Amino acid sequence: MSRSLLGLGLVLVVGLVASCGGKRDEHAPLRTAAAEATRGDEMSEPRPILTVRNLEASERYYRDVLGFRVDWEDGDPPDFASVSRARAVLFMC
Repeated sequence: MSRSLLGLGLVLVVGLVASCGGKRDEHAPLRTAAAEATRGDEMSEPRPILTVRNLEASERYYRDVLGFRVDWEDGDPPDFASVSRARAVLFMC
């Protein structure tokens, strides 16, 4: 995959997140997660972004019922989060 396509993919992810909760500062967890999702010039697994009605309830369901781990939350109050199980990672907003 070319560097320009890789950059476009990261821009799309950041753009989608901006529509979930609004303005983010330059040190937002998403930037770190997007950077960690790359391996050289290639993207690793996709990170779906799920729009949920209640972030706290969704995190609780994924953790307590489905066995995911809550990796991080962003916002005050939180309006964006990441959950994972094995190699599967989901973003929720």
